[in-house]
Amino acid sequence: LRQHLEQERSERLAEQQQFAAALQQQAENTRSANNRFSSLFSRQQWTEETLRASEERARARAEELEAIMQITPVAIWIAHDPQCHHITANQTAYQLMRAEPGSNATATPLDGASPLPFRQRRNGQDIPPQDLPMQRAARTGQVIKDELEFVFEDGTVRFIYGLSLIHI
Repeated sequence: LRQHLEQERSERLAEQQQFAAALQQQAENTRSANNRFSSLFSRQQWTEETLRASEERARARAEELEAIMQITPVAIWIAHDPQCHHITANQTAYQLMRAEPGSNATATPLDGASPLPFRQRRNGQDIPPQDLPMQRAARTGQVIKDELEFVFEDGTVRFIYGLSLIHI
């Protein structure tokens, strides 16, 4: 009888130890899952904060560039696509072109109808739109030095000398 009781006690003790080990393993798995979740959450939070900070820096940089463009007394044009379908300019360039500030300052819009109030010439000859300096720079990737004439309907001619380059 004593041996039988010892055997039962030993078996129950083994079962309790197995149960305790299973509980401990479950607790360990839960802690591990919580740590992984916490780590993932922390990484996601860090990523979101980093993205917000990056967006804020980009916004501030864009505001700086806009301010510089507007106060610079030199005509500046910026193409927003490789085909130069959408070009914006600074105040000086819009005044030079006699164009509405904020308008598309391109001779090669997507719809093909040039909105510019002047003709562009070189040495008195009309320049085909695809041969304009910005379009050539965009197409070739080279810096283009050029002289142009903006010829308005009232006979006014404005001479332009400058560089067109690609910044990637």
